[in-house]
Amino acid sequence: MLTIDPNPCPCGRPLRLVERIGSRNEDIIYLPGKGGRKVAVHPLHFYDVMEALDDAMQYQIIEGTDGLHFCVVPRKGADRDHLSQAIHRRIGGSLGTVGAEVPALHLEFVDAIERSPERMGKAKLIVSERTRMTQQRKHKRTWPKQPR
Repeated sequence: MLTIDPNPCPCGRPLRLVERIGSRNEDIIYLPGKGGRKVAVHPLHFYDVMEALDDAMQYQIIEGTDGLHFCVVPRKGADRDHLSQAIHRRIGGSLGTVGAEVPALHLEFVDAIERSPERMGKAKLIVSERTRMTQQRKHKRTWPKQPR
């Protein structure tokens, strides 16, 4: 996914500039929206908020059935209360811009984010347990019993 830079090129060319190229394959989270419709929330909505927080070194967001769970590795000496309030406030604002209702937000400070050997040691930043459960149901087949 590309993020286009809203500023013009300093050299004066009229062409648009690319600000960022996202290369991670993350889960899209679907949240209830206004009017009962589902809203797809792309990981960039979380990335922009979390990367702007100097006191959050690493994070992982897990969509559970009871809301969004934020696992955050804070910087040494970080004011955890301030960081917690900033995450709640900024995530709520970001989700509001896409028309999503803000679910329950659960925050846990951790020492490290688990890295997966299947992902070459990289941590998955956004995990949707709900999407994973739906995919498992789609792939689960019930075969009719064979007559004896």
